[in-house]
Amino acid sequence: MRNTLLPKSVTSDLKLQAEDNGKATLIVIWTLLVISGIFLGLRIYAKLWRGRHLWYDDHVLIMSWALMLSNVCVVTKMVTIGFGKHQVFVDHTAIPDMILLGQVSLTLTVTALSWSKTSFAITLLRVTQLWTKKVVWFIIISMNLLFFWTALVHWVRCLPVAATWNPFLSGKCWNYAVVVNFDILSNAYSSAMDFALSLLAWYTVKDLVMKRREKVAVIVSMSLGIL
Repeated sequence: MRNTLLPKSVTSDLKLQAEDNGKATLIVIWTLLVISGIFLGLRIYAKLWRGRHLWYDDHVLIMSWALMLSNVCVVTKMVTIGFGKHQVFVDHTAIPDMILLGQVSLTLTVTALSWSKTSFAITLLRVTQLWTKKVVWFIIISMNLLFFWTALVHWVRCLPVAATWNPFLSGKCWNYAVVVNFDILSNAYSSAMDFALSLLAWYTVKDLVMKRREKVAVIVSMSLGIL
């Protein structure tokens, strides 16, 4: 009987070629974008339907969602040039473009994340008093500054700047561990601020004149950022 089995090297290459996570990535990010857009749309509709005007927190949240839409479009473009495939099967001439788009995606993501948290903090400013209002302002300012620098370090870590996204261009760059550690710090601070904002929401809502059931509903909804 003739052996129809392929050599191990060929089988391995076929497996690597089949490792294309691009489509799965697109399905996930577009699905999440649509779901978040539906919730944002319902929020806006509910306010306008009740005759209320959109406030600063609504506008900041809308801008945050617009940035996420832009980010999804950028990632979609990345997939068309090979993002999600094994690096062996990616056209090496497309690598600089892919890295550049990746940095644009990172900047959009970090900014959108910062603005979405800022929107929630602005909402708290309407109900907080005295020292709690000062804490909220500190969170808004410190968080936006940190996220700004987080995005910036990915663009300025090399001289010339083009060397940050073009691995074929010689340049002098920081140790990448510095960038990674800065990202870790930013993520840790972001998580800490989620907890801080949720605790401030609990502290503020508990003193409002509301039915207990309504208080619980508000506290739970305002604490979803922890997730």
